[in-house]
Amino acid sequence: MAEFGFSPNNLLISNVVGGVLGFVLLVLVYVVLMGKWTAAQCSTEEIPRLLNQAPFD
Repeated sequence: MAEFGFSPNNLLISNVVGGVLGFVLLVLVYVVLMGKWTAAQCSTEEIPRLLNQAPFD
């Protein structure tokens, strides 16, 4: 990647941002497909339990 002029810092930041965006996209797709999440279920305690049941792993 060095030949493209990316510094390790920029590469790390873009990887983190890309990972977060990818995770959010997966969660949104899962929510839309399942269609059974409510605002109450999206608490920080509930999300890991639901992700453990998710088909993608």
